[in-house]
Amino acid sequence: MNVGRTYKNLNKSKQAEEAYLVAKSLMPQVYSMWFICFFDRGELLLKMNKLTEARDAYLRALELDGTNADLWYNLAIVNIEMKDPSEALKNFNHALELNPRHKLALFNSALLMQESGELREREKIQLNAF
Repeated sequence: MNVGRTYKNLNKSKQAEEAYLVAKSLMPQVYSMWFICFFDRGELLLKMNKLTEARDAYLRALELDGTNADLWYNLAIVNIEMKDPSEALKNFNHALELNPRHKLALFNSALLMQESGELREREKIQLNAF
């Protein structure tokens, strides 16, 4: 796994992906290491613009630990790239439920709501409530 991270840090994406797959096959019994492996692999695949594979890696990581706000945030970014803003917003909201001060999730969810017009609709609802 450290080999994969080293390749990732050196921007050697292909070698990093291969190293993560080898680590996963060699350590099936190490539960927490699997989470890190899927999380890191998702980041790598996102950088390589392999969006479906990145989403799948993040979903596998979520099966192991759904309490990581950064993981939900990263999944939201994949969904934005895959042109699925409603799913991205759900993911941002999960991240914010876990960490209400997650600055990137706050910023990007507000931006996404503004672009979709949802922010204006929420403001109207709030104003009408008074």
